[in-house]
Amino acid sequence: MAVEERKQFNAKRAVSLRNARVRDEELCRLGEEARKAGNELNNDTMKAINAAQQRRLKRAESARLKYQRMSVEERRIYNQNRDNNRRAKKRDSEPFDNNEMKSETSKSEEIVVDDVPLAYSFE
Repeated sequence: MAVEERKQFNAKRAVSLRNARVRDEELCRLGEEARKAGNELNNDTMKAINAAQQRRLKRAESARLKYQRMSVEERRIYNQNRDNNRRAKKRDSEPFDNNEMKSETSKSEEIVVDDVPLAYSFE
């Protein structure tokens, strides 16, 4: 597979995985709202909700294990990147102040660890 084909494949895969996560979150939210309201859902919907909850639990466990396997330095970099992403999202969602232009957030950053640059992309 050529480099460009691999990039396109990975982009499509990322979009489909993101859509699946959104669909699962929506199903979990539907189940939670139905429980709070005391509504009965049909059998097929309940099966879909239970399957979505199981996938959600599996993803959460996988993320926990991945984080626990990281070294201290990898965790530090991971947390730093996560914080940078959160700040960028917050900055992008804030309204304009005094008609100032919002700065474009960088989709890639370079972090230097022990005088060795590590390039990360947040796409």
